[in-house]
Amino acid sequence: MLAGIAQAARNGVLVKGGVHLETLGRLTAVAFDKTGTLTHGRPEVTDVMAVDEGGVAVDRLLSMAAAVEARSGHPLAQAVVRAASARGLSLPSVGEAASLTGRGVRSTVGGEDVRIGNRRLFEEAAIAIPEMLVARLRALEPWWPRTSPCPWESSPSWS
Repeated sequence: MLAGIAQAARNGVLVKGGVHLETLGRLTAVAFDKTGTLTHGRPEVTDVMAVDEGGVAVDRLLSMAAAVEARSGHPLAQAVVRAASARGLSLPSVGEAASLTGRGVRSTVGGEDVRIGNRRLFEEAAIAIPEMLVARLRALEPWWPRTSPCPWESSPSWS
C-alpha cells in the first residue's frame, strides 16, 4: 500500500491513505472537478479570501502564506507560492515552520503566528474561526471542510 501511495506521489497524485486506494478497486464511475489539477497536472489557487474584520489585505495574506509554504515541496504549498509569484508579491522572512501532518503548517512571520491548514488545525488549537469566514467557506461546499486547504492568519482580533 505504501509503495502505491509513494508511486502516486512521484507522479503528482496525492492519496490521503491506503483505504482510498482500496476503494478505487470498487468504483464504477468517477467525477472530476475543474480546478486545474487535472487539466494542467498541478493544483492552482483560484481565489483568496481575507477576513475583513482584522484588516488583513488579500495580498498580505497571500504573501505571508506563500512565505511559509515556500519551504515545502507539497503540491498545494507550491500552488500558493506560484499564486504569490504571479501577483509579483515579495515574501517576508519566516521563522521555523512546523509541518502538522493531515492538518497543515505553522510558522511565524514578522512575529505573528501563522497557521495554514484545514479546519481541524484551528479546532485543535482552540482558535475560533469568525462566523463570517465560516459562512464564506460553507459557500464552497462540498469542497470545504474535507479537502480545501484554507490559509488563515491567527489574529488576536478573532478572540
